[in-house]
Order: sequence, then C-alpha cells, then structure tokens
Amino acid sequence: MSSSRRNFIKKATAVGAATAFGFGYSHTANQMLKNVLLDDRPADPISGNAPKPEFSVDLKTGKLRLNPDQTVAYTMCMGCSTICGVRVRIDKKTQKVLRVTGNPYHVLSSEPFLPYETSVRDSFQALSRYQEKGLRSRSTACGRGNAVLDKLTNPDRVKVPLKRVGPRGSGMWAPISFEQLVEEVVEGGNLFSDGQFDVLRAIRDLKITLDP
Repeated sequence: MSSSRRNFIKKATAVGAATAFGFGYSHTANQMLKNVLLDDRPADPISGNAPKPEFSVDLKTGKLRLNPDQTVAYTMCMGCSTICGVRVRIDKKTQKVLRVTGNPYHVLSSEPFLPYETSVRDSFQALSRYQEKGLRSRSTACGRGNAVLDKLTNPDRVKVPLKRVGPRGSGMWAPISFEQLVEEVVEGGNLFSDGQFDVLRAIRDLKITLDP
C-alpha cells in the first residue's frame, strides 16, 4: 500500500471518528463550547447551576442562615408503595419544587432518625457539616424518590380521576369528577356495564366481627 493511500485512509478514519463523536456527544460538545469558548461558565465549578442551598451553617459557631428565597415542606413520597418521608425545597417566587431529599424525622429516610421533638432549626444543623453531624444524620431519598418530582410538571400526568368506559384491557378511559368517584366507590352498582359491584356500602358492618 502506498503512503498516499495510507494517509488517505488515516484521514478518512479520523473524519469518521470525529463525525461519530459529534453525533453521539453533541450535547456535551455544545456545553463545552458554551462553557469554555464562549465563557458561559456555571455559577459554581462543582455544583454548576444547581439551585442554591435552602440553608447554610457556620462551621465554627453552628449559626444557621436560611435562604430567604426558598421554603421547606415535609411530606410523603408517592414514588412507590413504601411511602417514605421526604423533604422538598420550594421556590417562594414561582412555587415550584426545586428538589426532593430525605426527611430526617422519618425512619425510612434516615438512620438514625431524629426525635419528633427536634426543632426544624436543629434538624438543619444535624444535616450539615457542623461538627460533622451530617455524617451521622444523613437523610436521603432514593432515585425513584428524586424522579417523582417529574410527576408535578409532566404534561402527560393524570390530573383527574379516570373511569374505564370500554372492555377490560381496551385502554378506554373517560374523566370523571371527584364527587362521582366517591359516589361510585361507596355505593357501587353496575359501574362498567358488565355486572354489579358491591363496594364499601355493601360490605360495611359494625356488628359482625371479621374473625369471631
């Protein structure tokens, strides 16, 4: 093989590799272009453009400083049937949830969990690097718990009760009101045009024990 032919093959291989890289890593290349060449650098070299923390603690004095732009709410995660306790950060201006993390008061989110008598202010300190308390009181949410945040903003999320209006397995549904949902769950009846359903009203009995 002549040297000119070898050089041609090398150049063609290099061009092909660069093209494949461009298609496969176009997003990464675009971010490199913005952050390096265009000097559009993130706010922080480590955390990037992540939202600012909801609080900070002075490592010497333990003094707590709250973020005035955020609020913290404690709730339950509906990502699976375990229903762990979680802590959500909310932007006060937009009322959007910024992040989902563990609830330090909940047995399924933290080990050891904090006593209920612990103030929220003290719980923040317990999660911080102050006196390395955060290493012991670390509280987390699993991957599904973090992903459940998408339920709040997903355009395809279910917003109203749905009732089956076709044969089972047909995938045919119609929206109903919450009032109709409660009525049918309590009273039952021929709900799907394929037979009688006896539900809560029919099985309610306060006199006969379940297991005498």
